[in-house]
Amino acid sequence: MRIIGRSTKLNIVRTILWILVAIWMALIFSFSAQNAESSSSLSGGTIEVILKTVIRDFGSIPSERQADMIESYQLVARKSAHFLAYLVLGILSTAALLQYPLKSKMRFRTAMLICSGYAVTDEIHQLFVPGRSCRITDVFIDSFGAAIGILLAMLIYRLYRTSRGKSK
Repeated sequence: MRIIGRSTKLNIVRTILWILVAIWMALIFSFSAQNAESSSSLSGGTIEVILKTVIRDFGSIPSERQADMIESYQLVARKSAHFLAYLVLGILSTAALLQYPLKSKMRFRTAMLICSGYAVTDEIHQLFVPGRSCRITDVFIDSFGAAIGILLAMLIYRLYRTSRGKSK
């Protein structure tokens, strides 16, 4: 006996996936809402944890040298964070769009529009945050991360469908 029909299950899955997209967007927004000092502190703290993990005697290095090392990785850490945040957004957006009968090209374009559009609004939002700025290069990095995430999600979906003997 079926309590929940197939279309109801599909609507539940769609709703959950779009909620996950919205939550991830809210997380990106919260990071973008941090002033420059808070953002630097977060990325610097993350770099410090990584350096302590990778460099066994990092704690014994003079504090000025530690600070220089952390500072030297700031740009890479920030741009990597942009890339990874939007890679995840691309995966989540694609997962949500996979619940609709769209052709692959349309699914890719729609996911890119969602992610790149959000990247633009995110950068505009940063114009109003103390110490932050709007950078077109960040939109490109975000969009590239999203494109990789979208392609990765579509590849995994295609491999899954092929392994189940279905193609789409």
